[in-house]
Amino acid sequence: MPENKEKELLRRWMALWAEIDKTYIGFLKRWDLSLNAYWVIEYLHNHPQGAEPAELADRINVMRQLITIILNDLEKRGFLLRRESEQDHRRRIIQLSPAGETFAREVCDAMEQFDLESLSAFTPAERERLVDDSRRFCDALKAAAARRA
Repeated sequence: MPENKEKELLRRWMALWAEIDKTYIGFLKRWDLSLNAYWVIEYLHNHPQGAEPAELADRINVMRQLITIILNDLEKRGFLLRRESEQDHRRRIIQLSPAGETFAREVCDAMEQFDLESLSAFTPAERERLVDDSRRFCDALKAAAARRA
């Protein structure tokens, strides 16, 4: 493929990626959640034992300063509890509060339905190919990043 066609394909890919993010962000507005805040809620929902702030920052790929802002907001809204780590009293474990569990179930269920509805536009074989091709791209992206490290 000539270089200008590759660059055009890349521009289309990046625009599509931005459009997907924008669609998710718009969907989450009904709960006044950013995409990063959703990832925190979703992670804690799936890990009821909780997590340290640094672990959350690493899992959702944000700077630790940003995770603090997200956690403060979610705590103000009554969705989080911060407790001392049993192993090290200087560390904090973040967990969903009972209200946060209810909220997370609602948001995560809605997101799952949103995604499943979107995937229903594809046949089962197309869905498999979409996941497989996305995995290949992710692996290739990681390999390219590793070569540049």
